[in-house]
Amino acid sequence: MNNFSLIDYFINASFAVELVMLILIGISITSWTFIIHQSRLLRSIKKSNIAFQEEFWSANNLTSLYKQKKLQQNITGTIDLFLAGFAEYVNLTQNSKEQDGEYWNNNVQRAMYIAQSHNMNKIEKHLNFLATAGSISPYIGLLGTVWGIMTTLQALSGVEHATISMVAPGISEALVATALGLFAAIPAVIYYNRFSEDVNKIEGQCHVFREEFTSLILKQLNKN
Repeated sequence: MNNFSLIDYFINASFAVELVMLILIGISITSWTFIIHQSRLLRSIKKSNIAFQEEFWSANNLTSLYKQKKLQQNITGTIDLFLAGFAEYVNLTQNSKEQDGEYWNNNVQRAMYIAQSHNMNKIEKHLNFLATAGSISPYIGLLGTVWGIMTTLQALSGVEHATISMVAPGISEALVATALGLFAAIPAVIYYNRFSEDVNKIEGQCHVFREEFTSLILKQLNKN
């Protein structure tokens, strides 16, 4: 009984099936690269958001907190929203004579919403690729399988008595393409769903923080 490795199947396959295999391997490697990067990014943002929430609500002076956080690098999550919102608040305090609470609320909210949009674009950067990889990889693999089976059957068209031993190797090579398609698609789908859930949670945290921060600003404005 012959034991074939993936390399053997690749070498013995037709050019079209080899091309399909290479595409699927490339998709799989790229997907795992994005998965590792996205896992680290989301884990970092979630930890940062929790830590900053505690820091924000325990701070005695938001101006000092703003100056401290402004010096940090690679800022994401609610910290970035705070910096944008507080900067707008300072700008209005120094340059605006308008005292209407709705006017202040809208301007601060707008600044924070823009910062949130930039953050979400950065966080969601690789999700579209994972969604696409999960959707098309099985079909690419199936295309390679169908092509490989067609090639095998055409090669046997001139043989009077075809046996299973003659057909099996070609079909096995073709089916490897389907296996590679599933291998590329399954992790992409799993992690896309997981990351989407995490992104929705982060977006929810940002929304809540926007509301809480602008509420504090309005209270401060009413005191003045």
